[in-house]
Order: sequence, then C-alpha cells, then structure tokens
Amino acid sequence: MSSSPSWRRSWLGGRPHTAGSEDPHWTLAGFRVLIARTFRLDCSSAAVWRLLHRHGWPWQCPARRAVGRDERAVGLWKKDVWPRAE
Repeated sequence: MSSSPSWRRSWLGGRPHTAGSEDPHWTLAGFRVLIARTFRLDCSSAAVWRLLHRHGWPWQCPARRAVGRDERAVGLWKKDVWPRAE
C-alpha cells in the first residue's frame, strides 16, 4: 500500500460527503464510514488513527481560530495555569 498523494486521492474518491459525511473535512468518523463501506470492516477511531498515522497521513489542525475565542482568558490561562501544569 502506497501513501502517495495520488493514491490517497484515488482511494478517497472525492470529498467527505461522498462517504456520507456532513462535515466538509475528512474526520476519523468519516474515514471509519469509508473503511466500513469499502472493506466491510468495523474499526474503532483509535484504529483508524493508527492506520492513517502508519501510512504517513498528516494530522490536520484548524486553519483559523474559533469565533468565540476569548484572547484575554487565553492569556490569563497561559500565564497562571500553564506554568503549574508543566
């Protein structure tokens, strides 16, 4: 099994909605549905994560910050709570 981008695109077959997902991004749940439909195999989210990681699929993070983010509260948390957690 190759992890090249062209293989990824051909296996995914398009956007997440083609796998029955309402989310416009690929999620572990969306991959679970795709794997179940394609291979008739039920996997846990943890198993899907390990499979994707093993084949070099990158973890994606949000491109923008949450609309309701409170910068003042985040600053206070970083100053007060985070040093104690480290």
